[in-house]
Amino acid sequence: MFLALIIVSCGGSSKDNSNTGGDDNGTGDNSSDDSGDDSGDNSGGNGGSNDGGGNSDAVCGNRTLETGEVCDGGAKECAEIDSGYTGGYAICKADCTGWDKSSCTGTPTNPDDGDTDSSTDPDDGGDAGNTNPGTSDSSADADNSDPRDDADKINYIHLKGTSISVDGKNVDVSGTTATITASGVYEIDGTLSDGQILVDVDKDKDDGMVHVVFNGMNVTNSKNSPFAVMGAKDVRIFIVKDTQNSLTDAANYVFTDGADEPNAALYSKSDLKIAGYGTLTVKGSYNDGISSKDDLDIDGGTIVVNAKDDGIRGKDSVVIRGGNITVTSGGDGIKSDNTEALTLSSNEDDPYENVKGYIKVKGGSLTVTSTGGDGIHAISYIEIKNGIIDIQSGGGSIIEATSGSSGGWGGGGGPNGGAQQYSGTDSLKGIKASIPSTVTDYENINMNMVYIKISGGTVKVNARDDAIHSGGNVEIKGGQIEAASDDDGIHADNELYIINGTVNVTNSFEGLEAWYLTVTGGVTSVFGRDDGWNAAGGSDSSASSGGPGDWGGGHGGPGGGSSSTGYLTISGGIHYVKTGSGDVDGIDSNGTLTISDPAVIVVECPISGGMGGSYDADGTTTLTGTKMLGFSTSRSERATNYNVSFNTNNYYGTQNVAFKPTISGNYMQSVQGQQPSQINDVSGYTAQTMPNGVVIYYK
Repeated sequence: MFLALIIVSCGGSSKDNSNTGGDDNGTGDNSSDDSGDDSGDNSGGNGGSNDGGGNSDAVCGNRTLETGEVCDGGAKECAEIDSGYTGGYAICKADCTGWDKSSCTGTPTNPDDGDTDSSTDPDDGGDAGNTNPGTSDSSADADNSDPRDDADKINYIHLKGTSISVDGKNVDVSGTTATITASGVYEIDGTLSDGQILVDVDKDKDDGMVHVVFNGMNVTNSKNSPFAVMGAKDVRIFIVKDTQNSLTDAANYVFTDGADEPNAALYSKSDLKIAGYGTLTVKGSYNDGISSKDDLDIDGGTIVVNAKDDGIRGKDSVVIRGGNITVTSGGDGIKSDNTEALTLSSNEDDPYENVKGYIKVKGGSLTVTSTGGDGIHAISYIEIKNGIIDIQSGGGSIIEATSGSSGGWGGGGGPNGGAQQYSGTDSLKGIKASIPSTVTDYENINMNMVYIKISGGTVKVNARDDAIHSGGNVEIKGGQIEAASDDDGIHADNELYIINGTVNVTNSFEGLEAWYLTVTGGVTSVFGRDDGWNAAGGSDSSASSGGPGDWGGGHGGPGGGSSSTGYLTISGGIHYVKTGSGDVDGIDSNGTLTISDPAVIVVECPISGGMGGSYDADGTTTLTGTKMLGFSTSRSERATNYNVSFNTNNYYGTQNVAFKPTISGNYMQSVQGQQPSQINDVSGYTAQTMPNGVVIYYK
């Protein structure tokens, strides 16, 4: 089983906290133990532990286990489900009908017990990272086959500056416009200085694939789009290896007969696929760069997009399986925004089968610079399973978080010790999934359907707004994530799960924030200028393009006093948390707080004024983890406080966990009976180098 370790460094928030367990007598011995550090039960730990008792109208997502539900949110150890499992954690399915066991290790004794059946996406080769199955792309493997290899007939379109010639059939030429009128394979070469390539096939009479081969073709249009699919069932563009191809549109379009399309440099009213090995450069001076009103799949090619508004848009979906993609946009970088198909089906094996407005990244390299919008924006959900992703949105983070010693961080405080955050009205998030407020019942749809799931790949986000933001849930099951933000590092309006993977939040207002925050594994480093981790409180004050501006939804009433029903539960992984100075908290729950073995946690919290500190909670606090430490300049509201003077030159800790702090102070936190002190020899500990460079030692 994965050993969890958490280190926190933080300050406190000013609030009335009835827990008296944070007091100490200043002696530094066990007599100063927090009397309340392990009081209460673990009711907030694994969601769905309450007995809903006899309610026949079960509501999935209300965190109460009711008749007809196997679970209602949360996670539990796989061994609790089946004794054959040797490790891992299972997550409650989105429809509350059972546990997703895709992260469980070992061999179950009852693999077909019905209520623990794991769900995998049939299109991804059984990717264990997916718990919401059956979306519409058909293969996880990129298809970069050349359609000319198997073609009975190739039709050639030759562009000759101010004229067009055709060698083949089913191509109508009128001046400098060529229109493809039937399915088949069409190869285009040459340059057209002011013209247009159209695909216009009656799909009711001809439902075959239209293959368009770009073999060194360059088209510019001074009045409209240079390439547009106005009709066809499916269109596939293949970019020939070692060729340079370009599409450049007009800054102002001239429409006829009241039309408003095409409205992108590469435009399609049909499903569009892009594949190959050559280079395609798209300049969208009027609106979008590449836009499909249906599904958009990218399997390969070097694709460079510069757009006035959105860079790449697939209204129904965007699926990226390969390629080397660079997007510079004035609006969103990559976007899917169908708001008309947001209802889950009754199909237990595939509740998302009819949902549109999603984005999947399964491979390739993706670099996005969005100056006036979000980097990646989907209405319903986002899945990242592989690939290399680098996003900068809104100019990136500009609020300073200065480097500290030993690879840590410091600074970041605002005037008078208050942390600064992004407060603009534009949504400038790195990765966002959220239903806009123009959709009826958008808050409930966000909470019950919307998610961001990262199970692999490398993701780097530098955002003026939240780096990763979901109007519903965020689930991290793998991959490597690096995030910098002037607002939240990773934010979920509902639930945030971290099960595996590596997370490094290098700068943020609050590093991890959700109403329900469950961490069962992974290796994380988080710096928050305010709180490091925050659950069940606060608000997302930055813009979300009509999505919930506050917590919203039916989860205990965000922003509402001391009766919060949210929680923060840590039961695995290795974690380091550091805050800025001021009225700040390292790990903060405005609901319940539960920390248990085998989690490893180290917190550094240079609090100056206020209350809170390394560990803070408004609700029931259950601290049984024997591998948790806190370093602070004042007492912590939760955990056991010890008067131990520490500096940046030595190691400090307990028999179970040790750390060389990057700040100096006089208070350390641990659990009752785990007296911290200076550690002279760490050779007997296991060393874990954290994503930000600091090293945690644990046993």
